[in-house]
Amino acid sequence: MFNLEGKVAFVTGGNGGIGLGMAKGFIEHGASVTLAARNEEKLASAVNEIADMGVADRVMSVACDVVDRDSIQAALDATVEKFGGVDIVVNNAGTNRRADEPHLLSDEAWRDVIDTNLTSMHNVTSLAFPLMKERWWQVHQHWIDDVDIWLSICACLRCKQGGCRSVHKELCRCMGEVQRPGQRHPSRLDRYRDDR
Repeated sequence: MFNLEGKVAFVTGGNGGIGLGMAKGFIEHGASVTLAARNEEKLASAVNEIADMGVADRVMSVACDVVDRDSIQAALDATVEKFGGVDIVVNNAGTNRRADEPHLLSDEAWRDVIDTNLTSMHNVTSLAFPLMKERWWQVHQHWIDDVDIWLSICACLRCKQGGCRSVHKELCRCMGEVQRPGQRHPSRLDRYRDDR
């Protein structure tokens, strides 16, 4: 379907479920992958699962708390050190806190869900974007048609959906501004023109 050889994906919540599934997909299409998550035991298991595909040199794991910007930066730095950069970010980390009735959900639990599911997307994307922008400028000679693949692939779950769309719109705008003179890719930019 598409070739991701030479590309590097940074996947939060990559130690299981959707995140691990997407990581395997990137690996199958030639990319290198960093799995970032809090649970180091599950991370080790996920890395072994991918390594069993015969690609141990193209996967790494790093303990990362997506609520902590210093932790994210350290994980990105480790990715750059091993693979040379970041091309793809998957904002997949998420959590859910339940209560028997709405009024029983504590403010602390609510903030934990918002910070992990929504604020983390801003944290990761804002720190990763300069790395992605640098790689995009160095590698690509024209606008890539499917900007979703190269800029940010977000797992839009519940309250993430609106925030994910806003981040995606801003990335489209920013990448439009760094195109070479005379180049234009209208399909993504025009889609959002009337929304501003």
